Amino acid sequence: MKIMGRLLAYFRPKIETVPNAIDVIGDPYPLILVPFNGKEIFVRIKELNQVQIQACGNFSVIQTHEDKERGKDQKTLGESVQYAKLVSTIVKKALVKPKYEDFISLYDRHGALDKARETLSRLRERLATVPEVDDQGNETKEMQELENEMNAEEAFYDLVLPTDFTSVIVPYALGTIKSDVDEITADLLFDWACAGKRGNKDPADYANGEFTAFMKWDINNRAWEIYNERMQAQKNMVG
Repeated sequence: MKIMGRLLAYFRPKIETVPNAIDVIGDPYPLILVPFNGKEIFVRIKELNQVQIQACGNFSVIQTHEDKERGKDQKTLGESVQYAKLVSTIVKKALVKPKYEDFISLYDRHGALDKARETLSRLRERLATVPEVDDQGNETKEMQELENEMNAEEAFYDLVLPTDFTSVIVPYALGTIKSDVDEITADLLFDWACAGKRGNKDPADYANGEFTAFMKWDINNRAWEIYNERMQAQKNMVG
């Protein structure tokens, strides 16, 4: 859960909205100016609600100092694939016009995605014929190499759109741009959890700031996690 949050929390771009776009065009979703492969284009995008965000996967938008430090570590290929899938899922849900599929068809004019799909299909067929473990019960080298190859193809498939584009769409869709989520620290989360413990309430009830419903849910999860970690650390010191 945390690695998704650490990576997503680096997305903090400036977004320009078109004044009175909703009034003029009558569309419920704003028209915003975003970068796309070094140029600027207009897109209609929606901010996702809590249910829509949670449907994208299990991740956190809160990035504490400890998260930032751990985020500097080299990511495994499997983690990179998870991240790629998460980003593409969020972008698909957020884009209203043009749709995600429209961008793919325009951007992938040379059929690179079709080739990636064909390669993945062949790799999945091979997967059924490769022994998973050796006589010692360890994963075979052939299986490891095949999984790495599949992970690389899947990551390419999910991250085909330009990074400058997705790094604007994702934070807008998650609502982090206009929130106070960047101000949250591990100590704040711990204090809110302590207050919640005393008052028999959720930690988010003590978090005064601009937070969406998803962020409050996120605050509760992270706060209790940090609270339990610190309480256990204190017990270990005493023991």
